[in-house]
Amino acid sequence: MKPLWNTLACLIVLVFIVGVVIPPVSADWKTTTKPSVAEWTDLVSNVTGAYAWTNTSVSAISGNASVVMANGTATPYYNLTASWTQVIGTQSLNFTTPSAGNYLVTASVNENMTLSSVTAGTYSQFALCDANGTTIVANSERMGTMLAGSDNITSIGRSYTWIYSNSTGSSEVGLCGRVSATPAGRWAVVSDSTGRSTISYVRLP
Repeated sequence: MKPLWNTLACLIVLVFIVGVVIPPVSADWKTTTKPSVAEWTDLVSNVTGAYAWTNTSVSAISGNASVVMANGTATPYYNLTASWTQVIGTQSLNFTTPSAGNYLVTASVNENMTLSSVTAGTYSQFALCDANGTTIVANSERMGTMLAGSDNITSIGRSYTWIYSNSTGSSEVGLCGRVSATPAGRWAVVSDSTGRSTISYVRLP
């Protein structure tokens, strides 16, 4: 009988050790939802799509959208001037934050130029603006294209990234741009079949 009791005792000890080392599955564990291709597409290209992300899609990320610029002033261009102005169009490059917090904001800008007279050293500049385009967010200015000589640049694409902090809840945020000196000819932001201009945001956890 002793071998049997010894075997049973060993099994009891083994079950106890396994129960301590490997805890049972908790009912509180949550299944992570993987964003679908359609949801990723919505995040980067369509603020009004049927697959807009919600807080339940990815719990650590909430408040996300992307805005694609449509036709601008003097279709399809939005001409920059020597003063800061918000890049506007049929669909402007702006959005409204859904809540207070910190946001990762990215902009893809397609500059389009047809200059009849070029001055070396002229440059474009872009920044975030809030309060409906009247206030430049401090320290958000970014250099765009600078003309080093007399050659005429037709178009160029650039990307910019900012961290935007909002403590007031709902706030309109947009992309503003300017040129250092008003050029002779067009210096514009464009969104057409050759290049889209967009602004996107993700609320950081």
